[in-house]
Amino acid sequence: MRSEDAEHQCVTAASLVRPSGRARSAGGHRLVAWQAGLSVRALWCAWAATRTFCVLVILASVLPNPWIGIEPLASDVRSVYYDAHQALWLGRVPYRDFAYEYPPATVLFLLLPLKQVGETAFLLTYLAEGLVLDAAVQAMLLRRGGSSARAAARLWTVGGAASLGLMLSRNDLPAAVAAVAALFAVV
Repeated sequence: MRSEDAEHQCVTAASLVRPSGRARSAGGHRLVAWQAGLSVRALWCAWAATRTFCVLVILASVLPNPWIGIEPLASDVRSVYYDAHQALWLGRVPYRDFAYEYPPATVLFLLLPLKQVGETAFLLTYLAEGLVLDAAVQAMLLRRGGSSARAAARLWTVGGAASLGLMLSRNDLPAAVAAVAALFAVV
């Protein structure tokens, strides 16, 4: 093997990026696979798989299980959001009658479950609402089109999976959906 061939095969990752920031392969061709990323269908499949895993992790941490000794991921749903839900249906006003740390519009998110539901039914409904809002962000990112929007959709999918469902069990998701929608309306 000639030394030129050995040098050609031993290309480092740093040499794949030109000073202009454009990626190229050892042969001088652009790396299209990374820039193109996954197809829209593959991104939706990855989103569905990661969110199914997240919901299973949340349910495994909440339901009584002697084999799993972890702190329930949805403890806020049961202690904070369910109590706020009950207080709202009893006619109490947030910020005046009970402490509520989220923006006022997120109260609607808590009112969507029916009035007379137990904690488990509330948790399941709350997770379903979270999945719908999460899918709305993914759809907005993918509908936007372009490589940067697909990269953002990949990041949203991976970030949601990395949170192990914490994102779905928090009341920050309605505000995130509103922020993404407002950003896309302006840009």
